[in-house]
Amino acid sequence: MPSKSFVFYNNKGGVGKTTLAFNFSAEIALRCPEKNILLVDLDSQCNSSSLCLGGGQRGQKRVVAKQQASKGVKTFFVDRKRHKVNLDSFVLNARDERRRTWEEDCPGHDLDAHIPANLNFVCGSADLDLYASALEKSAQRGSDEDYPTPFFDTYNILRGPLKELDDTWIVIIDTNPSFSIITRIALVAAEELIIPTSLDEFSGGGAATLLLQLSSPPAPQEGPDGARRFQFTSLRKLIENGQNSERTNQYCPPNYELLDLAKIRTIVVNRLPFQPSRAIQNVQKSFYSLIAQEYLQRPESFAPPHLPPGVELDEAKDIEDAEQIVNTYYFHQVTDLQGTMSISHNLGIPVTCMNTRTYNMIFDYMLEDESKTPRIGVDAVRFGLEIQDLVELALQSSWTDECSINGVVKGGKSEYKWDMVAPCVHDPSNDDPRRGRRVLALERCSGMPKFEVRNDDPATPDREDEEKMQPGSHNKRRKKK
Repeated sequence: MPSKSFVFYNNKGGVGKTTLAFNFSAEIALRCPEKNILLVDLDSQCNSSSLCLGGGQRGQKRVVAKQQASKGVKTFFVDRKRHKVNLDSFVLNARDERRRTWEEDCPGHDLDAHIPANLNFVCGSADLDLYASALEKSAQRGSDEDYPTPFFDTYNILRGPLKELDDTWIVIIDTNPSFSIITRIALVAAEELIIPTSLDEFSGGGAATLLLQLSSPPAPQEGPDGARRFQFTSLRKLIENGQNSERTNQYCPPNYELLDLAKIRTIVVNRLPFQPSRAIQNVQKSFYSLIAQEYLQRPESFAPPHLPPGVELDEAKDIEDAEQIVNTYYFHQVTDLQGTMSISHNLGIPVTCMNTRTYNMIFDYMLEDESKTPRIGVDAVRFGLEIQDLVELALQSSWTDECSINGVVKGGKSEYKWDMVAPCVHDPSNDDPRRGRRVLALERCSGMPKFEVRNDDPATPDREDEEKMQPGSHNKRRKKK
């Protein structure tokens, strides 16, 4: 089975699941060149697949072509149920797929080199949601001699093929913002769950609903009239009921497996403003308290935190203990990224793979006042470093290949290892303010605003350079003069 598997999910749309999943996958591919990285696109919008195939409208057209060639994930599900096919024939290499099309569609653009050679993907299907009803019926049909475990077989349709992969693979699953059976299959297939969210009321409410959907809800209470006031079935309860029903029938095989849910690894507060307002800070505190309550009541829903050698985690006895544990080990912040993300989405380039300040964006249509060559700012460097932090939190490992010491790259194993627990916790013997994060190619670009990492906040760029990137900042300077 793969050495690691992650699923990105929040039932609220627009929180950056696909953007984070794509950049997360590319960064792991750069970080672990000896591994095969597989990004499985279970979102019917197919945005992850579009990015892997070159981004923009070209990527969307190529996704349609893959579906027409029966290379989409829906075709895999259908063939898996009928013929027990393997996943191998549906795995595509992102760089190889780009190389076949870039020379023909975009002569002079050598953008296939911007994607890691070991990044693979399973292409999404626009009609995947339509197949969900067939999967629901399959899971709910009764057991018989010819089909003894329909519930298990349906929910194992992705988990089974992934378990057939060896430990050289790391799997990332991108999902759609709904709790359909497609998403439930993904939550059963992966080991760990990464929850992207934003600091607004709707996104925070979506995360709260997600926690309720995953865990066992409170017991129903009866009102004065004897009616049950709370009726809800969580995914955990749904799986337990479905499997208990199959385990007790006469057709159940002796080697029947029990399914488990992905455990929460990280909650990513995405698109955080560089200088959040007090209102956003209040929402942030409320959201942290919500997650801490869940951890205090159901710590088994969370993956064990990555701890340094010799460090033991005390049990949370009250909400203060839970808040400290959650803030230290389970939360990660990613600041807002605007203009650079348009370039990334248009060309299908992960931010941490960008190596020049300007890119010629490719449009099938172009407004007269729009620039085809936007410039990349210091916000891209900050985002790239935060993605590195997110990968480190997920993989629990040390930066021992190339380590940046005060901006200088030193090859080989460095004595400054980065045993990360969270971005705010590091080895006290490491005096490197960058905490071992590798120098991005963008930081070496000529004309790039200087990015200085300070000891008190290693993810904070120079304020003067950041001010230059803020919309309308030139107007402020003009008024001062």
